[in-house]
Amino acid sequence: MKAFTEPMSELKEFGDLKGALKKQTGMIQVSGCIDAAKPHLIHSLDEGTESRIIVTFHEQRAKELVEAYRFFDRKAAWYPAKDILFYQSDIRGNVLTAERINALKLMAEERSCTIITTFDGLMNPMPSPEKFIHAVLRVAVGDTLEPGAFARQLAELGYEKNYQVQTSGEFSVRGGIIDVFPLTEESPFRIELWGDEVDSIRSFDVESQRSIENLQEILVYPACELVLSGEERAAGIAAVQKEAKRVSEKFRKESKTKEAYRIRSAAEQFAEEAGELGISAGLDAYLSYFCEERASLLDYFDARSTCVFLDETTRSIERGMSTETEFTE
Repeated sequence: MKAFTEPMSELKEFGDLKGALKKQTGMIQVSGCIDAAKPHLIHSLDEGTESRIIVTFHEQRAKELVEAYRFFDRKAAWYPAKDILFYQSDIRGNVLTAERINALKLMAEERSCTIITTFDGLMNPMPSPEKFIHAVLRVAVGDTLEPGAFARQLAELGYEKNYQVQTSGEFSVRGGIIDVFPLTEESPFRIELWGDEVDSIRSFDVESQRSIENLQEILVYPACELVLSGEERAAGIAAVQKEAKRVSEKFRKESKTKEAYRIRSAAEQFAEEAGELGISAGLDAYLSYFCEERASLLDYFDARSTCVFLDETTRSIERGMSTETEFTE
């Protein structure tokens, strides 16, 4: 890659820009750079230690930047924003969730990384970074593992139990064999037990069930973005029901019986799905009821060693203002 980055150092303007980045902690405006050259410029400014967040104004533009930037850094990840207006339909599918979990995994494992998102992606409320990291399961050959307890942990992480794993986000327990298909992996893992000790771990092909690679250790990242213990889940459900009751009574006093009934019904359905059925998908839509401490994507980075690149500043800020208006309404 030096063939692409070293010629930039011969430009006086580029040298001035790098010098300004080292001295200043505020914003620096760069103009005159065409869209096709932006990934090249951003990568050339990498000093090898800083992480980068590239923020743009639209999802399609973000995808274009990801594709272009991966020419310079194959590990660059896209963090898609959640759709405020269609929140439930957004989180039911695990494709976008997998993209977000992969981005969080990259931030957790790499000292230097590049995340590309939209301005509204920075505005998404998230659990604290410590809560996400604490939820990651580490399994190694020789560990002691109780199948029932491990299955409950996987369920808390948002994995769905099935007789045989077919797609990412599923797990199965058959005697001394546990299969789990993380959202962050292309192939599932098979954990074989000898009594309560992990005897072997290997990745395998879903279709043929043939082994791909023997492993000594694996990390199982959550299959959802909000991981809750039983106590936290129960407390959050109770908070939702309390709020629904308060709002419902307010509507009844205003003779808005339909609205009151609709709120109580929605709260009861939520309590059944999140409580009795143990469904994790969609819980992060109620994040404020489950987590007192909330964060944004920026909180997952070290401010002292992170550089934020804002693509099309005016349009990006307009996107943020539009998102805030939609959320308020």
